[in-house]
Amino acid sequence: MAPGDGNWVDFDVWLEGQAGELGATVADLLKWDDGRFDHLMGTLRAVRTSIVRMQRFQQDEPPEDLAGLPLAGLFLRLGMARLEAQEREELERAERLRHKAEARISDAVQAAMGVFGDPASWLDKPLADSDGKTPRELAAENPSGLGEVIDAIAKGRARRMVEQRAENLKATTLEKLRAEVARVIPRQDLVDLWMRQSWSQLGGARPQEFCVDEGTLLRCLEVLTETQGAQKRRL
Repeated sequence: MAPGDGNWVDFDVWLEGQAGELGATVADLLKWDDGRFDHLMGTLRAVRTSIVRMQRFQQDEPPEDLAGLPLAGLFLRLGMARLEAQEREELERAERLRHKAEARISDAVQAAMGVFGDPASWLDKPLADSDGKTPRELAAENPSGLGEVIDAIAKGRARRMVEQRAENLKATTLEKLRAEVARVIPRQDLVDLWMRQSWSQLGGARPQEFCVDEGTLLRCLEVLTETQGAQKRRL
């Protein structure tokens, strides 16, 4: 009992009242072995057990029979304590989930760095085949969502590697082409003109755009030979 639970009863008065409830005097209740005393003791034990269980948050409601004891305030306090504990637990759980979600988003950001020019913007754009959800939302939901984001980043990294290899190959082949053009055409301004000029032999494309790999390099060299041979014949 706490001070706010109410005043305790006079034991003799309480016992007399309980005896009357059971249809006996106090003397008869304590003397007779007809089960009424055992019933009273059973009720008291049930009350005590309920108090202990509610203190441990193992029981929600008080017993129906309080054996005439002024325990309504006590059980109300225990019920409120349980509700408050549940609220704290829910708040703590929500906070834990928030921290975990933030950690998963941070993991996604770290994984996206170096793959996408602006990782933060990429995280806020809907991801294909994700019901319109963004990578940030997927990562925040659960570990499985983060897995989807990591897979998407891996695919983006693979595409980036392919694109980078293509860019490197194009730069290398263009360098080879320009060196060969410069060998054949001594004037730098004419070299630049030839590289920028559209050639029908290339389907109207410019060599600086057409030349992207070894195959297109060979074709450009063939056109170079053809055009320069024709030029020499005109001279």
